[in-house]
Amino acid sequence: MEELEDLNLTNINKLGLPDEKMKYIESEIIEAKSRLISKEFTFDTSYYGIIYLIRLHEFLYGDLYFDGDKMSEKFFDSDKEILDQKILKVVSSLNSRDKDTDYIVRLMQELKDEEIFDIGNSETMDIFYKLIIDFYIKDESYKTILMDALKSNERKF
Repeated sequence: MEELEDLNLTNINKLGLPDEKMKYIESEIIEAKSRLISKEFTFDTSYYGIIYLIRLHEFLYGDLYFDGDKMSEKFFDSDKEILDQKILKVVSSLNSRDKDTDYIVRLMQELKDEEIFDIGNSETMDIFYKLIIDFYIKDESYKTILMDALKSNERKF
């Protein structure tokens, strides 16, 4: 029997399913959870920052993978402050009176490109962006413009 210390416990599939089945189960669970989540979910934090993002990721993936809240191993605890500042920059741009769609989308894409999480990074970031856009943007047509611009920008990479 393998010793626990010998295992890489970072992203172990808790269900023990083969990859193809796990991807299907993962997509179904994430889709269901993303429909449930709303801007009222605070994850016991006072603002949309890195702690909120980590807890969102844990909510989405924690049932499926060991250490579902674990950030990519390329990040150290000291990086959390830098990532928090990048998130706050995105939030500030959304909360600004003069909204520059290209600037906001660029900030969002740069943060997404950081690959904060090894598993589910894109899905977590997309859900996070939908939440903060819903929270800060009241104009429904501008929400659509922003989300479409983000999707369109994604295809360029």
